[in-house]
Amino acid sequence: MKIQIESKLEFKPYLKLMYQLSYRKWSMIFTLVMGLLMLLIAIGKVTGYNGIDEEVPIFELSFSSFILIGLPFLIYYQSKRNFISNGRLQERISYGFDKEKMEIKGETFSSSVTWEKTYKVKELNAWMLIYQNRQVANIIPKESFSEQELIDFKTIICSLPELKRKFIKM
Repeated sequence: MKIQIESKLEFKPYLKLMYQLSYRKWSMIFTLVMGLLMLLIAIGKVTGYNGIDEEVPIFELSFSSFILIGLPFLIYYQSKRNFISNGRLQERISYGFDKEKMEIKGETFSSSVTWEKTYKVKELNAWMLIYQNRQVANIIPKESFSEQELIDFKTIICSLPELKRKFIKM
């Protein structure tokens, strides 16, 4: 069984994916909660809630502003920079999948990767991520697959017991 698909990444969905991947990490969730907590403390100090009467809480406002405004901006900036600087992300890419390997062919490159060298395959709501290591993944929009191709792809991946995988349960 061989599956052939084509995909092309656009910046807006790519950015949404980068936010989604960033805010799934426990460290980012913890940081976000701390930012919200600092904002609540700052509001409490400014309004004099609970008898707290201090000057402007500069540390709390600075910290919460960086976490709640600065981090999303940094994710946007880094995603935009990566998308623009890596021309391969913007190319139309053809993927071929079978039980032995994954073939990837773009407008300026071509490669073949055996599944034994693949770190894991992860399914998100709108994406299939094929990780080559813990940080580098091939990003494929699920809309690139037909319904049957997606089933066949999952069948191929499930037939490889040594490959880590995480699929959405139906």
